[in-house]
Amino acid sequence: MPEMLNRLEGRFAQTSPAGADLLRLAPSRPPRTRARTRRRTCFLMATTIAALLTTTPVAAASSPGVRPAVTVWPHAVSRVPAHAPDGPAYEVIMALDAKHLLLATVPRLPPSKWPFVFDPERFDVYDTASKTSTELTRLPRTPGLTNYNIDDVAVSERHIVWQTTAFKNADEDLVVEMWYVPRSGGQAVLLRSSHRFEHASPERRGNNPLFQIVADDVVWQSGSRLYRIPLTGGTPTQTVLRRLKDGDSLLTWPWIGHAAIRWDAPKILRNIVTGRTIRVRPHPGATRLSCEPRWCTGITKGHHPMVQRPDGSGFRVLPGERTTWKAPHLWLGRIAITSDRHIADLRTGRTATSDFALYAPWSGLLVAPRKRMVLNLKAIK
Repeated sequence: MPEMLNRLEGRFAQTSPAGADLLRLAPSRPPRTRARTRRRTCFLMATTIAALLTTTPVAAASSPGVRPAVTVWPHAVSRVPAHAPDGPAYEVIMALDAKHLLLATVPRLPPSKWPFVFDPERFDVYDTASKTSTELTRLPRTPGLTNYNIDDVAVSERHIVWQTTAFKNADEDLVVEMWYVPRSGGQAVLLRSSHRFEHASPERRGNNPLFQIVADDVVWQSGSRLYRIPLTGGTPTQTVLRRLKDGDSLLTWPWIGHAAIRWDAPKILRNIVTGRTIRVRPHPGATRLSCEPRWCTGITKGHHPMVQRPDGSGFRVLPGERTTWKAPHLWLGRIAITSDRHIADLRTGRTATSDFALYAPWSGLLVAPRKRMVLNLKAIK
């Protein structure tokens, strides 16, 4: 265990200046608590390394005839202010819609650690057209919990739900909380609280969100069960919504998919509300398919990124570098992004290159942290 921690600390410090800075967050402690502190620091480092590896910009490979995203969709590019009007530093969280961003105030974080969110204190809504901010809600703190971080956020026209993790009593014990606030703002409401790996806690499955907002409920999967909590109508109560078959995963509500053992084996997508099914039929040139009801992404047998419809139609090779394992990300059900930052709007057929980095899968954003610029995928049209 100590050797693993030493290797992780070295890898973490080399990842970015922020890595070396965060190592200093764990002060020297007596021997009886030092091991516990290092385990806690190990978790923070692993979390941050994952964030840094997915958010560090790299230059996109040039493709003939493919223009930069900033010229293809200039209306989708915005600069995020460094500070709120009252002084605290801003960190971008997600795109609420085509014109509004959700930002968090984090007064203890220097800009060099953006976009790693740590101990946020307030959510503001930033209007990219008027360049003005409006307070949405203050972020509560549960007594005994410290070092809050945001795991996931879901938004609808009426609701915003987010999940946090925090340490209990400065120990390595992680507590997961789910919070809610109306889209119009107000006081945040605690929906549920549990230990990190407790039964019924939301599970991350691939690039699928931890939870989804369905009408006036928040829905998530844990094991073979779907759970729900109503967002209106009194005290939040967690109930089992549905039991799933082994191997089924919630994709985009109300669709579930059965993950086959082989990447290129046929899969079934099923609507759990209507009972409709879609049999995925891989194109002869496609492998490693990952599918939603409208589109699948994968890799060609020649190792190029590709997309197709679930029924095998619409096969298209995307621009970008060859890859043997990393299929494009599919965001918002229609935007495919390759590993070297080529972006394809599958609805319009337009493609672009980008030096913006991938952000959290649920954010709807690509980011250029040093320039404090974002590309809002919800604004692409």
